[in-house]
Amino acid sequence: MLDSVLGQNIAVSYLKKVVEGKITSPLLLIGSEGVGRKFSVLEAIKEMVSLKGGASSITQVSQGAHPDVMVVAPPLGKDLGVEAVREVIERSGNYPSIAPNRFFVLDGVDKMTSAAANAILKTIEEPPALSLFFLLAESYDQVIPTIRSRCGRVPYWKLPESLIFERISKFEKDSDKALVYTRMSEGSLGKAFRYWGSSKVLVRDQAFNILQSSIAGELPLVFSMVDECKELSLVLKFLTFLVHDLMLYSLDPSRIMNQDILEDLGNLRVSQPALQGFWLSLKEVWERNESSYINLPFQLKSAVATTFSGK
Repeated sequence: MLDSVLGQNIAVSYLKKVVEGKITSPLLLIGSEGVGRKFSVLEAIKEMVSLKGGASSITQVSQGAHPDVMVVAPPLGKDLGVEAVREVIERSGNYPSIAPNRFFVLDGVDKMTSAAANAILKTIEEPPALSLFFLLAESYDQVIPTIRSRCGRVPYWKLPESLIFERISKFEKDSDKALVYTRMSEGSLGKAFRYWGSSKVLVRDQAFNILQSSIAGELPLVFSMVDECKELSLVLKFLTFLVHDLMLYSLDPSRIMNQDILEDLGNLRVSQPALQGFWLSLKEVWERNESSYINLPFQLKSAVATTFSGK
């Protein structure tokens, strides 16, 4: 089962030691969403529960119905709260029902509230007998130091482009679009499939229309398009990618993310200094939007106006 985890050899080596009983302390799994953290942990758990429960236990884990496996994650857009953590603490003191251990997978510990972090700390420091803990986070630095110090750190890396492209190409038969989804994913297989499944290339097209109109100096039209965007954060991200593609265009077109609109990108005429300035402005807006609440439509319009108001 762990053999099905690809591109994460270091993490798999740690999890094999858990399966063999050589590691029982809590593990902190660090990596981007969609690179296989939860998948690999559940595959390791399947190997362990199969020792007593056989195939039926593996099926229960796959269906999220195994009595000895608890997976906790924060609601979309929210922090991991103390209520969920208290349930983990309460259940961790019980003996396993049918498996050799009880397993607790806590996703989003870098988004854990202070109350939740303080509540779980003692349990992580001295785990109950036969209870194994796997803590998942995207950012190591945002996990509180007292939890970091009590866990073994397991790194997960971005997946190779070739691996993601090979998987997504089984579903997306247009090779150019498959490459776009692959490169949009930034090394995350999960993100590639999420983008493909919801046709996020259409959001990319919105970003391209904004870029095209910005370069043409059609600011009132740009501002109207920004106001109409329902996924403006994603539009901002794809807009940043598109500007980066334009900067690469004359250097190495093969490295461009948006291969399916290569000709359209080549028809845009804008100076390298303007592109570089716009790209830096977009990155700054993106970073501020990630770290705190901002008026994103206003900030994006300001970046466009600052770069292209003289057109």
